[in-house]
Amino acid sequence: MPVLVDPLREYPHVPYRLKRWCHMAVDGSFEELHAFAAQLGIPRHRFQGDHYDLPPWVRERAVSLGAAEVSTRELLERMAGRAATARAVGLPPVAELSVCLSFDFDAMSVWIAQTDNPATISRGEFGAVAIPRILALLERRGARATFFIPGHTALAYPFLVREIRDAGHEIGHHGWVHENPAKLTAAQERDVFARGLDALARAAGVVPVGYRSPAANFSASTIELLVEQGVLYDTSCSGSDFTPYYLRRGDRFSKTGPYAFGTAVDLVELPFSWGLDDFTHFEFEAGWSTEQSAPSAVQEIWHGEFEYAHANVAGGFMGICMHPQVIGRGHRLTMLDRLTGVMAERGARFEPYGDYARRWREANPLSSWVEGGSVHARAAREAMS
Repeated sequence: MPVLVDPLREYPHVPYRLKRWCHMAVDGSFEELHAFAAQLGIPRHRFQGDHYDLPPWVRERAVSLGAAEVSTRELLERMAGRAATARAVGLPPVAELSVCLSFDFDAMSVWIAQTDNPATISRGEFGAVAIPRILALLERRGARATFFIPGHTALAYPFLVREIRDAGHEIGHHGWVHENPAKLTAAQERDVFARGLDALARAAGVVPVGYRSPAANFSASTIELLVEQGVLYDTSCSGSDFTPYYLRRGDRFSKTGPYAFGTAVDLVELPFSWGLDDFTHFEFEAGWSTEQSAPSAVQEIWHGEFEYAHANVAGGFMGICMHPQVIGRGHRLTMLDRLTGVMAERGARFEPYGDYARRWREANPLSSWVEGGSVHARAAREAMS
């Protein structure tokens, strides 16, 4: 299959001195496209998920090496099986999509929860170093995000928590010292939740409306606790990908009987995915995560998820979970800058989790949602009957 290039076009909004670009794609395998890009001297990290952007002189060389010149419309039509990059090339978007960037500012708490080794604990200090870098990137993008912050971190770095707040970002609850709720009694979990609330109020005067459980773990008491506390949304569970749903209490399950769904409650779940979490891809922790992936590989995964959601889930939600002490490394933050740039070109809406959750809940009140056709609603309806 031939490599394709479309006409050069002016992009006055791009954050580069050069404003004339074209797109190079293929209607075959990406490996063929990568091999052709290598002939042009284009590094793999310039891959934008389904195409490469070319300046005029590289386009000229691509044509001389056999790339077929086609119209933008034809280029998109021939990218069969791919989510076309319509927004980037000026064509109508397939669907609006909200991209909710989140940062778990764990700092030292994530390590204190499991060790007393000062060298290991010091890894968390880099998270504080990375916060100004992340805030600068978000400001350049005009993006508001959500920072989930343990109470321990809030009291260690109250000035950074205030800077996050003052930059217009949401602050969410993330425990006290990154405890695993699944290992706590109901009373212990209630105490930890209260300590986290108190620390956030003392550090920055904020009352969070959202919760992410440390390590995305729940106990049997977590949902009841969140409902009692009047929490608007949680983002710890993985029962969907790009569409929110309401959580349930009272599910019953065993190894010998069928799964029995409980009752849906007024607690919005904005789905979490380990595949959209930076820690599993990048960080080194013996016995758990040692992948150390290249940023280009992670960009390809995250961009692929974005393209699918953008093309197929109108009004959907894509949540990315990051950690300042992980994503804040230079080569990874550079990748995030590239990726959010591509998303911005597609017209993605960057907004905090809380803003999306409020809007979704208003459009889908629990009483009407349970009558809908989603798998979660149908299961909730079945349980009610």
